[in-house]
Parts: sequence; structure tokens; C-alpha cells
Amino acid sequence: MSSNKVYVVTGGNSGIGLGTALKLAETKTNTVIIAARSPDKNASAVTKIKNETGNQNIHSFQLNLTSLSAVKTFSETLLTQFPRIDGLVCNAGLLTKQYSLSPEGYESTIATNHLGHFLLIQLLLPSLQSVGTPESPSRLAIVSSFTINPKNMSSMPYPNLVSDFTDALKAESNTAFNGEQAYTNSKLLNAVTGKYLASIVGKNVVVSVYDPGYVVTDIVRETKGVAGFMVKSVLPSVLKPFWKKVSTVERSGGFLASLATGHGENGKYYSVDGEEAWAEKVLDVEFGKKVYTQSLELVKPFV
Repeated sequence: MSSNKVYVVTGGNSGIGLGTALKLAETKTNTVIIAARSPDKNASAVTKIKNETGNQNIHSFQLNLTSLSAVKTFSETLLTQFPRIDGLVCNAGLLTKQYSLSPEGYESTIATNHLGHFLLIQLLLPSLQSVGTPESPSRLAIVSSFTINPKNMSSMPYPNLVSDFTDALKAESNTAFNGEQAYTNSKLLNAVTGKYLASIVGKNVVVSVYDPGYVVTDIVRETKGVAGFMVKSVLPSVLKPFWKKVSTVERSGGFLASLATGHGENGKYYSVDGEEAWAEKVLDVEFGKKVYTQSLELVKPFV
């Protein structure tokens, strides 16, 4: 395989995504593509990465994962300019208290975090498969969260998906909407997608799922008032001595970059501390197959 590799990082203009992009850019032969919603933040991230690493092969494309049609347009534009994709990092995430629907009529959190990434994977997978070989596979790293596992301490509600995730996609009432519940459900779907895809993708691509830990990112920064002060300033310092899930952008981004470039095995779940056990629901093969099949049906008009 060529030493000049191309990596795509969703949400790469801030937080863990930016940390990942910076680490990838340290290898001067790498081309790093920032795929995120804000053109202004994208441009700032590109400038920062170029200045800090000296790597000038840094590009950005606007990507709105909430809209399936926008994901399709992004993928077509990207592949026209960069037909070779060596690694895809699905990192971008949405956590909001405000109920809203995607352009296709789905609840926005799950539409963004799960369906948007699911479609992106389907559209870029042929490139990943054609570039990779069994000896030197391309890489797909999907970011999930420790909040999906009831065995982990979390202030968020654990996922409550049972058998049909499409019910959560069609949430109709703002009065009953719980943004944190939608978030943890979406992160479970990310993990389930990665685990199932790893079983069917073939030997040319390695698929891993990643828990970045508790990191103060843009998602956390949106928390306001006393609660915001607690989660941004107090909790990290208080919990760090005895809770290994507390991490930093640099540490979590660095490990995620390693998953995109060659670390890790197919179908495994990782944190900054190494391989982790899967949440029990992720190991439900029938649930995984159903999620994958239903998701494929939902994005079919855009593939």
C-alpha cells in the first residue's frame, strides 16, 4: 500500500475529533480531511493543524450528518477529489435538550449520530475495501461511549432500546423527549453497527469501536449554569484520581488516531486503557442484525 494515506475525521474541527486530526497530521505523508458542519470552524481547524504540525495536506469539507441527502452530497464531492480513503473516523456527535426532526423526519440525535454515520459508512466502504488488503487493511473507527454499559458509572440514563430502534427515530412529542436518553441510545447503535459490520465486512477492512471516556468537549460545554460548572470544572478534577474514564482531548484523540492507522483488531471495543468488554446488548447478534438491516433500509434511497 502507498505511504501517502488519506484519513477522514467527522467532527474533526473541535474536541476529540480535532485531537485525532492533529495526531494523524503529525505524519507528514498523511492527508487529513476534516468533515464537519461549520465552514468557519473547519477553516480554523485546518489552519491550526497546518501551523502546529507543518503538514500542509489538510483539507475540510462541510458535512451535515443530520441530513441524509447532505451526507450523500458530501460523499460524492469527497470521492471525486479523494477516491482513495485509507481510514474513516466516525467521531461527530450531537447531544441536545431540544427536540427536533431531521430533514427526512427522524429525531435529530439518532438521525445524526447513528443514521448519518451509517449512510456515510455505506458510501465510503467501497473505497475502504478497494484500498485495503488482508495484509494491510484500511480502517474504520466508530466512536461510542461508556454510557451505553449499565456496568459503568454514568449520570445519563442507560440505553432503553429493546428490539426495534426505529420507534426512537420517530419520537413525536417534545414533552416526552429526553436528549440524554436519545444520546445514549444513539451511542449504543454506533457500537452495535460497528460490531455487526466487523462480522461481515471482509478482511480488507478492520472495524473497531471506541469509548473516548469522559472528556470536556463541545457537547459537555453546552451544559449551562451550575450543572455546566460541575461537569466542566468540578467533576473532572474530583473524579480523575479514582475513575479511569476521565480523559483529555489529547489522550483520547491520540488513541483514536491509532485505531485509524493500524492499532487494534477487527470487531473489538477499545478505550484509552486498551481493549474493553462489550456491553451485553451489543453482543445480542439478532439485535445487531436487525439494527443493521433496518438502517440499511432507511438509507437505501441515498445509497
